[in-house]
Amino acid sequence: MASRVDLGSVIGPQGARGPTGKGVDELKIGGRNLIKNSNFSKADNFWQTDAGTLTAVTDAEYGHIATFKSTGGNRRFYVNVSNVWKKDTVYTVSFYAKASVSGVKIAPSRSLNDIGENITLTDTWQRYTTTIKCTSTVSNGTLSFQVNTNDATYYIANVKLETGNKETDWMPAVEDAIVKVSMEFYSSTSKETLAGGAWSWQYPESKDGKYIWYRIVATDGAGLKTYSSGFCIAAEKGTDGTKIYTQTSAPIGVATGTVWINI
Repeated sequence: MASRVDLGSVIGPQGARGPTGKGVDELKIGGRNLIKNSNFSKADNFWQTDAGTLTAVTDAEYGHIATFKSTGGNRRFYVNVSNVWKKDTVYTVSFYAKASVSGVKIAPSRSLNDIGENITLTDTWQRYTTTIKCTSTVSNGTLSFQVNTNDATYYIANVKLETGNKETDWMPAVEDAIVKVSMEFYSSTSKETLAGGAWSWQYPESKDGKYIWYRIVATDGAGLKTYSSGFCIAAEKGTDGTKIYTQTSAPIGVATGTVWINI
């Protein structure tokens, strides 16, 4: 049975309110991530520092993260952006972070201007959110993270910059999405390593004493290519015609079992 709801008690005299306490008309939601390589899956591409070391590493919980150790200067690390910052626009920054010691600070900002909240970190992973009110339209610039000490290591993962004042779940930028997956081949003189050839999209001609390798090529929306490791998938007839190469583990996309030899 349907229940009667008094809309006046829900909406109230000030209009509908969202979970943030803002009226519906005040909420502005973006959704699209405006920074590339926001989860550091492409190492430190697009990221830089003023002074210090930023290192992308693998992580059991987040897949990839970055660590930052400042050595002075502006004490910041940042990601370059293009045609993102617009005057009088509010942006939401969200990210997971921790530090080697509790109580240190990190402040997201537009380059060295328009600083968001000065956030206090702990030594355990937590998600943080702040907003930045942009005061100038610029064609380039950065999303920066300024820290307050050289005596701590900072850890960060799954960064998101979006328009609006309401955070949404992390997702990669459109440019980071994989739009094409292909294969390349290599005719090597060795079954153990790549030697005597070059990668090509064409399957190599069978030749005595040659071993055929392959790799996966993933191309994202920005045209950046990522390559898998190479795998030997076929052993051609050698000079003595007696050896067959057997893989201990099959590469992705190739049927499990002994690779073949032309005889």
